[in-house]
Amino acid sequence: MPANKPSIVTVPKMNYIAVRGKGNPNDESGEYKESIGLLYAIAFTIKMSYKG
Repeated sequence: MPANKPSIVTVPKMNYIAVRGKGNPNDESGEYKESIGLLYAIAFTIKMSYKG
């Protein structure tokens, strides 16, 4: 359980993959939806490569 009093924690540096862009995320054929699909595919491939 978390402590009753807030405290500052140190988070180590980590590598991330991200999507940058602009546009309407609700657009069915938009750049955002395509980018999220690619991001998921890359993240899943990386995750599975460590298990093999």
